[in-house]
Amino acid sequence: MEAEGVDAVLLEDEPDQAREADDLALKFHRLLDEGPMDAIVVYWPRGAKMQTTWDELVILREEQLRHERGERGTLPPLHYLSHLKAMSIDDARLHIHERGGRSAYLRGVSQLGGELWPWLTDDQLVDAAAHCAARIAGLTGPQRSRLSQSASRPKSA
Repeated sequence: MEAEGVDAVLLEDEPDQAREADDLALKFHRLLDEGPMDAIVVYWPRGAKMQTTWDELVILREEQLRHERGERGTLPPLHYLSHLKAMSIDDARLHIHERGGRSAYLRGVSQLGGELWPWLTDDQLVDAAAHCAARIAGLTGPQRSRLSQSASRPKSA
């Protein structure tokens, strides 16, 4: 991301404020509210912790709904660096391919939309990240993007 002039920040690298060490949702909401933010990149490898990924998508959908009610500014464009077997997007809807339970929130989360940067190999991931960063930089100039990586930790063997 940085090679393309995008200042990417990992959620986990941001310092916690009071009460956030035990409440990632609180931290995630704070970072969304702080801005300026011109893009959100969700990194989703195959085998990521489904619940963590799901929680982040639900929070993003909640923020999108807050915007629709006039309670917040526009949610920045969403980008997904996703393994091909983890998710896909068609007709502006997310389709989650990972195994794991689904909930009634799937319909709402599927409306998040966004741009998918799929990959299968590590080399393709590097290439997808570079293309994603170039898109962000090209559309917005050198900007700050938040890269959510909590979903990126594969399940331990």
